Amino acid sequence: MQNMKMSMKSDPMYKNFRHDITPEGLALAFRWIPDATGLSEVDKELVVLKAREDMEEIWPAARDQREAMAIFQEKTRNIKDPEKLKVYLCEFLLDLSILASTWIEAQEKAEMNASAQRMFG
Repeated sequence: MQNMKMSMKSDPMYKNFRHDITPEGLALAFRWIPDATGLSEVDKELVVLKAREDMEEIWPAARDQREAMAIFQEKTRNIKDPEKLKVYLCEFLLDLSILASTWIEAQEKAEMNASAQRMFG
């Protein structure tokens, strides 16, 4: 396994792929996977709505990452159809990546504001 990892890291195609990952590319991948499933548009929309509702419910309710994961597993346990699960996970991860991006931006702004206040008193 270690040899395989080393050979992948030395492969120029692997390096190019690794460096080409962007937030836009991830968003496109999350959008493409649900479209590639065999679900009807109505089923896809219902699953997407459920994922968004769960996302909005889980993160404020959870006190830490472990609790959030437990709630998330509980929500996904009753999704038996693998196609629906794919759509759910993609939408959930897309929403999570947006949430994480806004959180990081807020942290950076807070640090810049704190730095500016220290500089200018």
